[in-house]
Amino acid sequence: MLKGLNFVFERGKLYSIVGKNGCGKSTLVNLLTKLHLPNGGNILVKGTDLDIIPAPTWQKALAVAPQDHMEMHRFQVKDNIGIGNVALLEDDPDNLIAKEAEAFRIPEFVDIETFIGHCSPFNVPGSENQTWKGDFSAGQWQRIALARTFCRLY
Repeated sequence: MLKGLNFVFERGKLYSIVGKNGCGKSTLVNLLTKLHLPNGGNILVKGTDLDIIPAPTWQKALAVAPQDHMEMHRFQVKDNIGIGNVALLEDDPDNLIAKEAEAFRIPEFVDIETFIGHCSPFNVPGSENQTWKGDFSAGQWQRIALARTFCRLY
């Protein structure tokens, strides 16, 4: 349970939430992203109670890389990154997906055209002749998740 928590996020700054297991980091993120509602108290955004801001409107303004939703199998690495901003999956003339992959050193361990998953390529139409990788380490998934989160900012 979170009690007596008070802080201010400043526009344009990047924040990480760190702490011991079970201290409420995930709960805080779930509250801030409106995935959970508070049992008491309130969350204010520029003086406005977060409860009255529609979830879709609020969530469009956020970029979050939660630990428990890092892995997306049966897609290419570039799709795993680009899903942070779905418009980039259709049109990425500035190669922003590749730039975020480079920024997080993803090409050091995998080509971004590689499909991810433990399934037969024949179960994913169009991937029969593609390169597949079974899985990544937790740290590699975190790099992909962070690149996906930063794509959200474009």
